[in-house]
Formats: sequence, structure tokens, C-alpha cells
Amino acid sequence: MTLHRGGRSRGLGDYPASVGNPLIMYFLESVLADIANQSGGSPYYLRNRIKEALLRDAQIMRVSLRHRNADIRARVVTIRPFRNDKARERMGRFSELALTVTVSEDIPGWYYSLAATVPAAAGGNEAGYSNAITFKATGEKP
Repeated sequence: MTLHRGGRSRGLGDYPASVGNPLIMYFLESVLADIANQSGGSPYYLRNRIKEALLRDAQIMRVSLRHRNADIRARVVTIRPFRNDKARERMGRFSELALTVTVSEDIPGWYYSLAATVPAAAGGNEAGYSNAITFKATGEKP
């Protein structure tokens, strides 16, 4: 897997086909590292809360997307892993983290977009957080 950003690129590693699309793991681990570094929290604790939210708290919406000049069916899956967490108060702004994944069987690799967002504090000086990856087909404009 290679990350292309602007005119630069770097290798992210080799992954066996048996694990499926490695993009989701790369994305989640990047978000976990960001949040752990910025909040001072344990990446293990954060990872476990995300796993739990995937099993019980996912919100799923059916949507239509435009992809390669065609309308396709997709699902938007959103979790808020710290909404009901016992340590919510200690998480600061990251207690509002939303992870949103848009998937479709009509997209190679299944993932259309992955996004992690935290809103900026109302009236505060802290910026929000955003990390997103969106699939673009070869030749498609960003």
C-alpha cells in the first residue's frame, strides 16, 4: 500500500490479500495515533472503545452516490465510540469523535470514504479534528 499526498508518496507496507482491504486498518491506526498523541490517552483503551462501538452502536444509512458517471447504492456507517463512555469527561474534545465509513459493493475495494471528525469547541480556542480518505477512480477529478 502506498500513500500519495500531493506530489509525494511513501510506502505504507505490504499486506496479504487474506486480510481484505488494508485501508481501513491504516485509517483507524492513524486516527488512534492522532487521538492518543493529542489527548494523552491510551491507544489500547481507545481501540477497545472503537471495537465495542462497532459491535453495538453503529448507525447505518442507505445512500446513493455518483461514481464513474453512474448512481450507485452505498451505506454510510457512523459510530461515536465515546458517547456513553465512563471516561468521557477525561477525553476532552475527543469525547465527540465520530467515525464515518461509506461503503459500496460497486466500488473496488469496497470503501468510498473514511472520515474521523471532532467538532471545534463552541466559543473555545481549540480546533476540531478531521482525518479523511476518499476513493477517487483513475482519471476522476478530486
